[in-house]
Amino acid sequence: KDFRHQQVMVTGAVEKPGIVDVMGQKTILDVLALAGGLKEDAGQLLFLIRPLDPDDRNPETKQDSGERSPDTLVIDLEEMLVKGNRKLNLPLRNGDVINIPVSGKIFVTGAVNRPGGFPLRGKRLTVSQAIAMAEGLKLEAEASETKIFRSGENGKREIHSINLNAIQKGDTKDLYLHENDIVVVPKNGVKSFFIELRDTVKGIFGIGFSLGTL
Repeated sequence: KDFRHQQVMVTGAVEKPGIVDVMGQKTILDVLALAGGLKEDAGQLLFLIRPLDPDDRNPETKQDSGERSPDTLVIDLEEMLVKGNRKLNLPLRNGDVINIPVSGKIFVTGAVNRPGGFPLRGKRLTVSQAIAMAEGLKLEAEASETKIFRSGENGKREIHSINLNAIQKGDTKDLYLHENDIVVVPKNGVKSFFIELRDTVKGIFGIGFSLGTL
């Protein structure tokens, strides 16, 4: 039985999605390797959809198990791949389907150097890490008034106030972001005025001046 031919379907964020033909007993990691490994945008969860064994019948009703829904197992890829939890590397059966959804994104906008969306790639990302991915704050950023816009339960919008200065000093916790969070760093009006003035003077006269501590 261990040497019989088996087929496993692999879909989602892998390099070579499709049907994987194997001989003998294989595990999740074996089949992921045969599928070329994970893509960079792979999410953190793997869904293993397992059809019920056709020999598995209800002894009382003799009902064929095919009329029941397949089992779906959820595997935490970080727990299995990074932390090395071997218990999650399950043996596979003929007809199993592995699906790895694409990772979600977080968004950073406002007074940062490279605003945009950034894939989570199956990892947990903090506010300061997101700012670093956006290549840091602009000079006119009002870091202490940063906001996180988040979709809460029932689609309600949540707004969380974040003090980036306090996070950088270690005075407050660097919060983890959720999928589809939007981090907004506002501008400081005074700083923005002087920066625009500096750029104007530099453009007209070819000279600049220091903003000092602004």
